[in-house]
Amino acid sequence: SVYLPPVVTVIEEHQHHEEEIERVKKLADQLSKKGGFIPVLARLSYKLRQLTNDLEEHMQIESELLFPRILKGN
Repeated sequence: SVYLPPVVTVIEEHQHHEEEIERVKKLADQLSKKGGFIPVLARLSYKLRQLTNDLEEHMQIESELLFPRILKGN
């Protein structure tokens, strides 16, 4: 299939991005602890958490729904 090489590349990228997402989550946690009384830090922490949740949901949809269909040829 013409889609196979790009899909394999994206699957590999997901593995790398999972590590990066974990680093962003740790940063968000640190900001939350330090920034509890500083509104801009608390907001940044919240937005980082939203971003990581959105990215994880996106990758899950691709990995569990989209890519299996492409790899099966449907």
